[in-house]
Amino acid sequence: MNLALQSFYSSEVSPELLDWVTSESTDPGSTRWLIFALVTFVWLHVIHRLTVSLTKLCPPFTGDSGQGLRRWIKQVLNQDLTFQHIKIIYPTAPPRPYTPMKGGISNVWFDRFKISNDCPEHLESIDAMCQVLTDLIDDEVKSGIKKNRILIGGFSMGGCMAMHLAYRNHQDVAGVFALSSFLNKTSAVYQALQTREGALPELFQCHGTADQLVLPSWGAETSATLRSLGVRVDYHSFPGLLHELCPGELERLRSWVLAKLPGETGGARE
Repeated sequence: MNLALQSFYSSEVSPELLDWVTSESTDPGSTRWLIFALVTFVWLHVIHRLTVSLTKLCPPFTGDSGQGLRRWIKQVLNQDLTFQHIKIIYPTAPPRPYTPMKGGISNVWFDRFKISNDCPEHLESIDAMCQVLTDLIDDEVKSGIKKNRILIGGFSMGGCMAMHLAYRNHQDVAGVFALSSFLNKTSAVYQALQTREGALPELFQCHGTADQLVLPSWGAETSATLRSLGVRVDYHSFPGLLHELCPGELERLRSWVLAKLPGETGGARE
């Protein structure tokens, strides 16, 4: 596996196990497939949340790691989000200067000129990250996972990144999810879909009505525009939810994932 890509596989496993599962397999029938499952669920994430607590508001522009997301999900659900037949990958966005933080370094998937849906996208950084994440997806396909057994999604900026990755570069994945996310009004995603051919992956989308960072209207407008371009959207609004995750949202996501990636009978590999 490419060394740059290996850093994207953020897993709480021993270095020895990580070396083993990311090494090349010469035996397609090896028990390694018990670990690698038959489907893949790639969850992209950057924390840009406003969380009410005893200290009121956490800083809204704090970049986090893939494992930070994993721990956050566990805190919300009081258990890990796991599936018997699905491998979940929690990539970590690379550190980069982030314009909304006045050029401060943060773990973000791409840069923005500002947090708004009425400005141009920073396509240079978006396209560069699409290529890196495409390499990750290609590695999964090379390991034996069919493209139509891969889901891509994320929270906040991760959801936006997932929509760019899937609808511009990988329209043959099983589905896309975007939680508290949005696309800019003139997004390159919309332009790509105007010349689409064939079926498009379904989008599972959730948004809190009290989100103060990514306005609910931005999410709703994204949903409406994608629908008009032929995307089937499963949209859910959560009353009173800020820019964060909630148990009901994650349970709906779990059900959607299982509907898109059902277990296979007999345990046979595709």
